[in-house]
Amino acid sequence: MAKIIEMIGAPGVGKTTLINALEKKWSKDKKWIPQNKYVVNQNITPFFSVQNLLYYYRLLLNKGGIDSNLIDWNGYEFAKNNPEFLDLCWTLLSQNKKSDYKNVDDRFRNAKYLFTVFGKYQFLSNLNDERVFVNDEFLLHRMTQITRPLLNEKEIRDFVRFVPKPNGLIVFNAPVNIILDRIQTRNRKIVKFHGLSDNEISTIVSDEVKKINTMVCMLKELKVSILEVDTTNQINHNVELLMDFIESI
Repeated sequence: MAKIIEMIGAPGVGKTTLINALEKKWSKDKKWIPQNKYVVNQNITPFFSVQNLLYYYRLLLNKGGIDSNLIDWNGYEFAKNNPEFLDLCWTLLSQNKKSDYKNVDDRFRNAKYLFTVFGKYQFLSNLNDERVFVNDEFLLHRMTQITRPLLNEKEIRDFVRFVPKPNGLIVFNAPVNIILDRIQTRNRKIVKFHGLSDNEISTIVSDEVKKINTMVCMLKELKVSILEVDTTNQINHNVELLMDFIESI
């Protein structure tokens, strides 16, 4: 069975920068693999097809991905194996349907992302592979998407109670004011922040940091292996910390 490490951090914390730096350290002989490097397709045939072409294109560019049919079948299996967690997710989605400053109903979009992650998680859980699979925006990250905007410890505790736990968790941290500065100076603005004022963005980031920190404290109580990374430190230093932690799982 493959081992799973999840990565989580507030938007703008610097997670993507470190993930990209970590991927540059990866090679095929490593005992771990980042999610952008594993490509799986169950329907490869000797004949020409668009699906085959896309598969080999992703291999050539080192772009990860799991065949959509595999995600679907494994998503159904995940649902069968985790009925209490699915019931909780639906409840949270129903309660928090208008969860952003734009008053947009996000239930179906979040449900789509949830099911995709369910399928990927179950696929890795079933995989006969001893490597460590490092995943961004995986199961634990979904807590920030389906709980209400303001901190609600009961919702988070229920989520932590029922969610399948990873073998390890990497948490990216930075002071809120630094996160906000990074968001403002990004060349490509985060989609969820389009059209929002600085004060609204500050509130969203602050609330998300509080929710993540609350969940991390609860996971520590359950003895989940956790590495907390200060993204204000040098990139090379942090990448070494990441590699040491991943290789220890």
